[in-house]
Amino acid sequence: MRALMILIAMVCISFYTMANCENSTLVIHTNSGLPVKVYVDGMTGRNAPTQAVTVNGITPGRHQLKVVAVYTDDYGYTKRRTIFTGSINVNPSRYMDAWVEEGKGVSIHETKEPCDGEYQKRNEPNVNYDSEGDQYPQSNVRPNNNSQPSSVQGGNDYRPAAGNLPAHISDDDFEQMKNTIANTQYETKKMDTLKVLIGSNLFATSQVSVLMNLFAFESNKLDVAKILYSSTVDKKNYSRLASNFNFDARKEDFRKFMAGK
Repeated sequence: MRALMILIAMVCISFYTMANCENSTLVIHTNSGLPVKVYVDGMTGRNAPTQAVTVNGITPGRHQLKVVAVYTDDYGYTKRRTIFTGSINVNPSRYMDAWVEEGKGVSIHETKEPCDGEYQKRNEPNVNYDSEGDQYPQSNVRPNNNSQPSSVQGGNDYRPAAGNLPAHISDDDFEQMKNTIANTQYETKKMDTLKVLIGSNLFATSQVSVLMNLFAFESNKLDVAKILYSSTVDKKNYSRLASNFNFDARKEDFRKFMAGK
């Protein structure tokens, strides 16, 4: 009898774990940079409004999403303004990086996070949903099965001749650095690893391109470009990195960054 009860408990735990494993995570950013509160099916967390809100444990299916900007007006009063309301589809075991642009809708970039912890990019293209539920095609993101960035596979490879560049990190050291970052499982941890490994190293723009393409989310690609600019030896080539972005909004953010330099 005791053995039967243990078996039943183990089965229940297994089903519970599998159910939780299918839940997804949604991270909301806004183009305006205003602090926001996020409501999923009318429910919101207790955290104060922030510029990036993470919602964990979203079950697969269609959910109602509402994003409310919280700001202070010229008279010092706290105001709220709904900048997006609409429905989104949530697939099992996803990390969803969403950018909300007021009046235009939400762009969602997904990566799959299977229960065994393996990290891989989603094979099928994503879609964006506007406030009326219409679908807009999002740029396709293909999995990189051998952990090599697209620039190494015939993509944006514009490496100048080695003799034309000032001294920078050697190919061997860079390869080791790249592989360490590529083998780190999650985007946030990858970013932390990159920041640690940069140290006092200098980089060519082509190497920055490779490091950007180790990240799935365009917001992270942009952060990499910003972080490494000061450590790049051929800044005259840096504007070419705009081709690493698929979304026009991210390209524009990158151009604004370059214009401020």
